[in-house]
Amino acid sequence: MPSDGGVLARGAAAARIALDFRSERAGPCLVLLAGLHGDEGAGVKALERVAHTLSAAKPRARGRLVGVLGNLRALERGVRYLERDLNRGWCDENVAALRAREASNDGPEDAEQRELLAVLDAIEAEAERPVVFLDLHSTSADGPPFSCMPDTLANLRIALELPVPAVLGLEETIQGPLLGYLSDLGHGGLFVEGGRHGAPQTTGVLESCVWVLAAALGVFTSADVPDYGAHWDRLAAFGQGLPRVLEIRHVHPTRAGDGFVMRPGFRHYDRVLRGQLVARDHRGEIRTPRGGRVMMPAYKPGTDQGFFIAADIPPLFVWILFLIRALRLGALAGALPSARREAQNPDLIEVADWVPERLVNVIRLLGWRRAHRGAGRTLLRRRRVRR
Repeated sequence: MPSDGGVLARGAAAARIALDFRSERAGPCLVLLAGLHGDEGAGVKALERVAHTLSAAKPRARGRLVGVLGNLRALERGVRYLERDLNRGWCDENVAALRAREASNDGPEDAEQRELLAVLDAIEAEAERPVVFLDLHSTSADGPPFSCMPDTLANLRIALELPVPAVLGLEETIQGPLLGYLSDLGHGGLFVEGGRHGAPQTTGVLESCVWVLAAALGVFTSADVPDYGAHWDRLAAFGQGLPRVLEIRHVHPTRAGDGFVMRPGFRHYDRVLRGQLVARDHRGEIRTPRGGRVMMPAYKPGTDQGFFIAADIPPLFVWILFLIRALRLGALAGALPSARREAQNPDLIEVADWVPERLVNVIRLLGWRRAHRGAGRTLLRRRRVRR
Protein backbone atom coordinates (compact mmCIF):
# COMPACT_ATOMS: atom_id res chain seq x y z
CA MET A 1 0.00 0.00 0.00
CA PRO A 2 1.38 3.48 -0.84
CA SER A 3 2.64 5.68 1.95
CA ASP A 4 0.80 8.73 3.30
CA GLY A 5 0.20 11.23 0.55
CA GLY A 6 -0.79 9.00 -2.37
CA VAL A 7 -3.68 10.93 -3.92
CA LEU A 8 -3.89 10.24 -7.64
CA ALA A 9 -5.59 7.04 -8.75
CA ARG A 10 -4.04 4.60 -11.24
CA GLY A 11 -5.38 1.90 -13.54
CA ALA A 12 -8.63 1.41 -15.41
CA ALA A 13 -10.76 3.00 -12.68
CA ALA A 14 -8.85 6.31 -12.80
CA ALA A 15 -11.72 8.15 -14.53
CA ARG A 16 -14.13 7.22 -11.72
CA ILE A 17 -11.78 7.60 -8.76
CA ALA A 18 -11.32 11.28 -7.97
CA LEU A 19 -8.87 10.78 -5.09
CA ASP A 20 -7.27 7.91 -3.21
CA PHE A 21 -5.34 8.86 -0.07
CA ARG A 22 -3.88 5.90 1.80
CA SER A 23 -1.75 5.27 4.83
CA GLU A 24 0.50 2.38 5.77
CA ARG A 25 -1.08 2.55 9.21
CA ALA A 26 -4.23 0.47 9.65
CA GLY A 27 -7.43 2.43 10.05
CA PRO A 28 -10.94 3.06 8.74
CA CYS A 29 -11.89 3.36 5.09
CA LEU A 30 -14.10 6.35 4.24
CA VAL A 31 -15.50 6.36 0.70
CA LEU A 32 -16.80 9.64 -0.68
CA LEU A 33 -19.44 9.37 -3.41
CA ALA A 34 -20.21 12.34 -5.66
CA GLY A 35 -22.18 12.86 -8.84
CA LEU A 36 -24.67 10.01 -8.57
CA HIS A 37 -26.93 12.69 -10.05
CA GLY A 38 -25.23 14.38 -12.95
CA ASP A 39 -26.68 17.83 -12.28
CA GLU A 40 -25.14 17.93 -8.78
CA GLY A 41 -21.62 19.10 -9.49
CA ALA A 42 -20.96 20.58 -6.03
CA GLY A 43 -19.96 17.20 -4.64
CA VAL A 44 -17.46 16.68 -7.46
CA LYS A 45 -15.95 20.12 -6.81
CA ALA A 46 -15.76 19.29 -3.09
CA LEU A 47 -13.71 16.17 -3.92
CA GLU A 48 -11.40 18.31 -6.06
CA ARG A 49 -10.85 20.67 -3.13
CA VAL A 50 -10.16 17.79 -0.75
CA ALA A 51 -7.70 16.22 -3.21
CA HIS A 52 -5.90 19.55 -3.63
CA THR A 53 -5.58 20.00 0.15
CA LEU A 54 -4.30 16.44 0.57
CA SER A 55 -1.69 16.98 -2.13
CA ALA A 56 -0.48 20.21 -0.55
CA ALA A 57 -0.69 19.43 3.18
CA LYS A 58 -0.18 15.64 3.21
CA PRO A 59 -1.69 15.22 6.71
CA ARG A 60 -0.92 12.12 8.76
CA ALA A 61 -3.60 9.49 8.29
CA ARG A 62 -4.80 6.06 9.26
CA GLY A 63 -6.59 3.85 6.77
CA ARG A 64 -7.91 5.20 3.51
CA LEU A 65 -9.91 8.10 2.10
CA VAL A 66 -11.16 7.47 -1.44
CA GLY A 67 -13.43 9.59 -3.64
CA VAL A 68 -15.61 7.91 -6.28
CA LEU A 69 -17.60 9.59 -9.04
CA GLY A 70 -21.08 8.34 -9.90
CA ASN A 71 -22.84 8.98 -13.20
CA LEU A 72 -19.98 10.07 -15.44
CA ARG A 73 -22.06 10.31 -18.61
CA ALA A 74 -24.72 12.45 -16.93
CA LEU A 75 -22.03 14.63 -15.30
CA GLU A 76 -20.59 15.37 -18.73
CA ARG A 77 -24.00 16.66 -19.87
CA GLY A 78 -24.98 18.32 -16.58
CA VAL A 79 -28.27 16.39 -16.35
CA ARG A 80 -29.65 14.32 -13.49
CA TYR A 81 -29.56 11.11 -15.54
CA LEU A 82 -29.84 9.91 -19.14
CA GLU A 83 -32.47 7.16 -18.88
CA ARG A 84 -32.97 6.38 -15.18
CA ASP A 85 -31.88 7.62 -11.77
CA LEU A 86 -28.57 5.98 -10.83
CA ASN A 87 -29.47 6.29 -7.15
CA ARG A 88 -32.36 3.87 -7.63
CA GLY A 89 -32.44 0.19 -8.52
CA TRP A 90 -29.90 -1.04 -5.97
CA CYS A 91 -32.12 -3.74 -4.47
CA ASP A 92 -30.60 -7.25 -4.33
CA GLU A 93 -32.67 -8.56 -7.23
CA ASN A 94 -31.64 -5.75 -9.58
CA VAL A 95 -27.96 -5.98 -8.68
CA ALA A 96 -27.94 -9.76 -9.13
CA ALA A 97 -29.67 -9.43 -12.51
CA LEU A 98 -27.17 -6.80 -13.63
CA ARG A 99 -24.22 -8.99 -12.65
CA ALA A 100 -25.69 -11.97 -14.52
CA ARG A 101 -26.59 -10.04 -17.67
CA GLU A 102 -24.32 -9.44 -20.65
CA ALA A 103 -22.90 -5.93 -20.65
CA SER A 104 -23.89 -5.55 -24.30
CA ASN A 105 -27.51 -5.24 -23.15
CA ASP A 106 -26.80 -2.34 -20.78
CA GLY A 107 -28.50 1.02 -21.04
CA PRO A 108 -26.52 4.16 -20.08
CA GLU A 109 -27.22 3.93 -16.35
CA ASP A 110 -26.83 0.14 -16.39
CA ALA A 111 -23.30 0.63 -17.68
CA GLU A 112 -22.62 3.26 -15.00
CA GLN A 113 -23.98 0.96 -12.29
CA ARG A 114 -21.87 -1.96 -13.53
CA GLU A 115 -18.68 0.13 -13.52
CA LEU A 116 -19.50 1.61 -10.12
CA LEU A 117 -20.14 -1.85 -8.70
CA ALA A 118 -16.72 -3.01 -9.90
CA VAL A 119 -15.02 -0.10 -8.11
CA LEU A 120 -17.00 -0.62 -4.90
CA ASP A 121 -16.36 -4.37 -4.97
CA ALA A 122 -12.62 -3.71 -5.22
CA ILE A 123 -12.69 -1.23 -2.32
CA GLU A 124 -14.69 -3.63 -0.18
CA ALA A 125 -12.36 -6.56 -0.95
CA GLU A 126 -9.32 -4.53 0.12
CA ALA A 127 -10.83 -3.05 3.29
CA GLU A 128 -9.90 -4.69 6.57
CA ARG A 129 -13.14 -3.66 8.27
CA PRO A 130 -16.61 -2.40 7.24
CA VAL A 131 -16.42 0.71 5.08
CA VAL A 132 -18.18 4.01 5.78
CA PHE A 133 -19.72 5.82 2.80
CA LEU A 134 -20.47 9.54 2.58
CA ASP A 135 -22.68 10.42 -0.40
CA LEU A 136 -22.53 14.10 -1.39
CA HIS A 137 -25.64 15.75 -2.85
CA SER A 138 -27.35 19.09 -3.47
CA THR A 139 -30.99 20.04 -4.04
CA SER A 140 -33.04 22.46 -6.14
CA ALA A 141 -34.14 24.44 -3.05
CA ASP A 142 -32.34 26.82 -0.74
CA GLY A 143 -31.80 26.02 2.90
CA PRO A 144 -29.31 24.72 5.47
CA PRO A 145 -27.68 21.32 4.97
CA PHE A 146 -28.82 18.07 6.55
CA SER A 147 -27.87 14.41 6.57
CA CYS A 148 -29.97 11.30 5.91
CA MET A 149 -29.10 7.67 6.34
CA PRO A 150 -30.41 4.11 6.16
CA ASP A 151 -32.02 3.83 9.57
CA THR A 152 -29.63 1.81 11.70
CA LEU A 153 -28.20 2.71 15.08
CA ALA A 154 -24.66 2.69 13.68
CA ASN A 155 -25.59 5.05 10.85
CA LEU A 156 -27.36 7.45 13.21
CA ARG A 157 -24.26 7.56 15.38
CA ILE A 158 -22.19 8.45 12.31
CA ALA A 159 -24.68 11.12 11.22
CA LEU A 160 -24.61 12.79 14.65
CA GLU A 161 -20.87 13.35 14.25
CA LEU A 162 -21.81 16.18 11.88
CA PRO A 163 -23.24 19.32 13.57
CA VAL A 164 -26.17 19.49 11.12
CA PRO A 165 -29.67 17.99 11.51
CA ALA A 166 -30.09 14.27 10.77
CA VAL A 167 -33.28 13.19 8.99
CA LEU A 168 -34.74 9.71 9.49
CA GLY A 169 -37.18 7.93 7.21
CA LEU A 170 -36.14 9.28 3.83
CA GLU A 171 -35.03 5.86 2.63
CA GLU A 172 -38.63 4.62 2.88
CA THR A 173 -39.55 6.94 0.03
CA ILE A 174 -36.75 5.92 -2.36
CA GLN A 175 -36.80 2.67 -4.32
CA GLY A 176 -33.42 0.98 -3.99
CA PRO A 177 -30.92 3.73 -3.06
CA LEU A 178 -27.23 2.85 -3.20
CA LEU A 179 -26.65 3.47 0.51
CA GLY A 180 -29.45 1.06 1.43
CA TYR A 181 -27.71 -1.68 -0.56
CA LEU A 182 -24.36 -0.91 1.07
CA SER A 183 -25.86 -0.78 4.57
CA ASP A 184 -27.44 -4.20 4.04
CA LEU A 185 -23.93 -5.48 3.30
CA GLY A 186 -22.86 -4.31 6.74
CA HIS A 187 -21.22 -0.99 5.88
CA GLY A 188 -21.99 2.39 7.39
CA GLY A 189 -23.26 5.28 5.36
CA LEU A 190 -25.07 8.57 5.14
CA PHE A 191 -25.72 11.18 2.52
CA VAL A 192 -25.56 14.91 2.95
CA GLU A 193 -27.65 17.50 1.14
CA GLY A 194 -25.27 20.44 1.14
CA GLY A 195 -27.54 23.15 -0.25
CA ARG A 196 -28.91 24.40 -3.55
CA HIS A 197 -27.43 23.35 -6.90
CA GLY A 198 -24.96 26.00 -8.00
CA ALA A 199 -25.11 28.05 -4.78
CA PRO A 200 -21.62 29.39 -3.90
CA GLN A 201 -21.61 27.89 -0.39
CA THR A 202 -22.78 24.37 -1.30
CA THR A 203 -19.37 23.08 -2.36
CA GLY A 204 -17.81 24.45 0.83
CA VAL A 205 -20.47 22.80 2.99
CA LEU A 206 -19.85 19.41 1.38
CA GLU A 207 -16.09 19.83 1.72
CA SER A 208 -16.51 20.64 5.42
CA CYS A 209 -18.63 17.51 5.90
CA VAL A 210 -15.80 15.42 4.45
CA TRP A 211 -13.17 16.82 6.79
CA VAL A 212 -15.32 16.72 9.93
CA LEU A 213 -16.47 13.15 9.33
CA ALA A 214 -12.98 11.96 8.37
CA ALA A 215 -11.68 13.33 11.67
CA ALA A 216 -14.60 11.83 13.64
CA LEU A 217 -13.92 8.38 12.17
CA GLY A 218 -10.18 8.60 12.86
CA VAL A 219 -8.84 8.79 9.31
CA PHE A 220 -7.18 12.01 10.48
CA THR A 221 -7.00 13.74 13.81
CA SER A 222 -8.68 17.13 13.97
CA ALA A 223 -5.26 18.66 14.62
CA ASP A 224 -3.98 17.28 11.31
CA VAL A 225 -6.89 18.60 9.22
CA PRO A 226 -6.07 22.04 7.79
CA ASP A 227 -8.56 24.64 9.09
CA TYR A 228 -10.57 21.99 10.95
CA GLY A 229 -12.07 24.60 13.29
CA ALA A 230 -13.37 26.63 10.36
CA HIS A 231 -14.96 23.54 8.81
CA TRP A 232 -16.70 22.64 12.08
CA ASP A 233 -17.87 26.22 12.68
CA ARG A 234 -19.30 26.45 9.14
CA LEU A 235 -21.51 23.41 9.69
CA ALA A 236 -22.45 24.32 13.27
CA ALA A 237 -23.60 27.76 12.14
CA PHE A 238 -26.08 26.19 9.73
CA GLY A 239 -27.37 23.86 12.45
CA GLN A 240 -28.04 26.58 15.04
CA GLY A 241 -31.65 26.76 16.15
CA LEU A 242 -32.65 23.62 14.24
CA PRO A 243 -33.65 20.23 15.70
CA ARG A 244 -30.86 17.68 15.97
CA VAL A 245 -32.99 14.85 14.56
CA LEU A 246 -36.13 14.90 12.39
CA GLU A 247 -38.23 12.16 10.83
CA ILE A 248 -40.04 12.18 7.49
CA ARG A 249 -43.78 11.78 8.07
CA HIS A 250 -45.16 12.56 4.61
CA VAL A 251 -43.95 12.53 1.01
CA HIS A 252 -45.77 13.87 -2.02
CA PRO A 253 -44.89 11.68 -5.04
CA THR A 254 -44.80 13.10 -8.54
CA ARG A 255 -44.92 11.56 -11.99
CA ALA A 256 -43.70 12.70 -15.37
CA GLY A 257 -46.32 14.85 -17.05
CA ASP A 258 -48.40 15.60 -13.96
CA GLY A 259 -47.51 19.29 -14.13
CA PHE A 260 -46.23 19.52 -10.56
CA VAL A 261 -45.12 23.06 -9.66
CA MET A 262 -43.96 23.97 -6.16
CA ARG A 263 -44.97 27.40 -4.91
CA PRO A 264 -41.90 29.65 -4.85
CA GLY A 265 -39.97 30.59 -1.75
CA PHE A 266 -39.92 27.39 0.32
CA ARG A 267 -36.64 26.43 1.98
CA HIS A 268 -35.61 23.34 3.90
CA TYR A 269 -36.99 23.39 7.46
CA ASP A 270 -39.68 26.01 6.74
CA ARG A 271 -42.70 25.32 8.95
CA VAL A 272 -46.00 24.54 7.25
CA LEU A 273 -49.48 24.12 8.68
CA ARG A 274 -51.97 21.40 7.91
CA GLY A 275 -53.99 22.37 4.83
CA GLN A 276 -51.47 24.94 3.63
CA LEU A 277 -51.26 25.47 -0.13
CA VAL A 278 -47.74 24.48 -1.21
CA ALA A 279 -47.96 23.36 -4.86
CA ARG A 280 -50.17 22.70 -7.87
CA ASP A 281 -50.43 20.11 -10.61
CA HIS A 282 -52.87 19.28 -13.42
CA ARG A 283 -55.43 18.14 -10.86
CA GLY A 284 -55.40 21.44 -8.99
CA GLU A 285 -54.15 22.68 -5.63
CA ILE A 286 -51.89 20.58 -3.41
CA ARG A 287 -52.25 21.22 0.30
CA THR A 288 -50.32 19.70 3.17
CA PRO A 289 -52.05 16.78 4.95
CA ARG A 290 -50.24 17.59 8.20
CA GLY A 291 -48.11 20.26 9.79
CA GLY A 292 -44.35 20.09 10.22
CA ARG A 293 -41.26 21.21 8.37
CA VAL A 294 -41.06 21.13 4.60
CA MET A 295 -37.96 19.36 3.26
CA MET A 296 -36.51 19.09 -0.24
CA PRO A 297 -39.18 21.08 -2.12
CA ALA A 298 -38.63 20.29 -5.80
CA TYR A 299 -38.00 23.31 -7.99
CA LYS A 300 -36.51 21.33 -10.86
CA PRO A 301 -38.16 18.61 -13.00
CA GLY A 302 -36.87 15.04 -13.03
CA THR A 303 -37.37 14.09 -9.39
CA ASP A 304 -40.00 11.62 -8.21
CA GLN A 305 -40.91 13.48 -5.02
CA GLY A 306 -42.40 16.96 -4.90
CA PHE A 307 -41.78 17.70 -1.23
CA PHE A 308 -41.47 16.04 2.16
CA ILE A 309 -42.84 16.99 5.56
CA ALA A 310 -40.73 16.14 8.61
CA ALA A 311 -41.44 16.23 12.33
CA ASP A 312 -38.95 17.25 15.01
CA ILE A 313 -37.80 14.39 17.26
CA PRO A 314 -37.29 15.75 20.80
CA PRO A 315 -33.85 15.07 22.35
CA LEU A 316 -35.39 12.82 25.03
CA PHE A 317 -36.94 10.64 22.31
CA VAL A 318 -33.56 10.41 20.56
CA TRP A 319 -31.98 9.20 23.82
CA ILE A 320 -34.77 6.64 24.27
CA LEU A 321 -34.33 5.55 20.64
CA PHE A 322 -30.64 4.86 21.27
CA LEU A 323 -31.42 2.97 24.48
CA ILE A 324 -34.13 0.80 22.93
CA ARG A 325 -32.02 -0.11 19.94
CA ALA A 326 -28.87 -0.70 21.98
CA LEU A 327 -30.86 -3.16 24.11
CA ARG A 328 -32.39 -4.66 20.94
CA LEU A 329 -35.91 -4.13 22.22
CA GLY A 330 -37.24 -3.36 18.76
CA ALA A 331 -38.13 -7.03 18.31
CA LEU A 332 -40.90 -6.51 20.88
CA ALA A 333 -42.84 -4.48 18.28
CA GLY A 334 -44.08 -7.73 16.78
CA ALA A 335 -45.74 -8.62 20.09
CA LEU A 336 -47.94 -5.51 20.17
CA PRO A 337 -51.69 -6.31 19.89
CA SER A 338 -51.95 -4.15 16.77
CA ALA A 339 -49.02 -5.83 14.98
CA ARG A 340 -48.62 -9.31 13.55
CA ARG A 341 -45.29 -10.84 12.57
CA GLU A 342 -45.16 -12.41 9.13
CA ALA A 343 -44.85 -16.20 9.52
CA GLN A 344 -42.38 -16.67 6.67
CA ASN A 345 -40.27 -13.59 7.35
CA PRO A 346 -39.47 -12.52 10.95
CA ASP A 347 -38.19 -9.20 9.67
CA LEU A 348 -41.69 -8.17 8.50
CA ILE A 349 -44.61 -7.15 10.69
CA GLU A 350 -48.11 -6.26 9.55
CA VAL A 351 -50.07 -3.39 11.07
CA ALA A 352 -53.74 -2.83 10.23
CA ASP A 353 -54.61 0.53 8.67
CA TRP A 354 -57.00 1.35 11.52
CA VAL A 355 -54.01 1.60 13.88
CA PRO A 356 -53.34 5.29 14.69
CA GLU A 357 -50.45 6.78 12.78
CA ARG A 358 -48.83 7.83 16.06
CA LEU A 359 -48.48 4.18 17.09
CA VAL A 360 -47.07 3.30 13.66
CA ASN A 361 -44.50 6.07 14.11
CA VAL A 362 -43.52 4.67 17.51
CA ILE A 363 -42.91 1.26 15.91
CA ARG A 364 -40.87 2.94 13.20
CA LEU A 365 -38.69 4.64 15.78
CA LEU A 366 -37.97 1.19 17.22
CA GLY A 367 -36.12 0.41 14.00
CA TRP A 368 -38.88 -0.76 11.64
CA ARG A 369 -39.31 1.03 8.32
CA ARG A 370 -42.43 1.28 6.19
CA ALA A 371 -42.11 -1.23 3.34
CA HIS A 372 -45.60 -1.21 1.82
CA ARG A 373 -49.01 0.28 2.41
CA GLY A 374 -52.26 -0.86 0.84
CA ALA A 375 -55.06 -3.46 0.95
CA GLY A 376 -56.00 -2.37 4.45
CA ARG A 377 -52.60 -2.94 6.01
CA THR A 378 -49.12 -1.49 6.46
CA LEU A 379 -46.02 -3.67 6.25
CA LEU A 380 -42.97 -2.65 8.26
CA ARG A 381 -39.53 -4.13 7.64
CA ARG A 382 -36.55 -4.44 9.95
CA ARG A 383 -33.10 -4.10 8.36
CA ARG A 384 -31.11 -7.31 8.73
CA VAL A 385 -27.42 -6.82 8.00
CA ARG A 386 -25.96 -9.67 5.97
CA ARG A 387 -22.52 -9.69 7.61
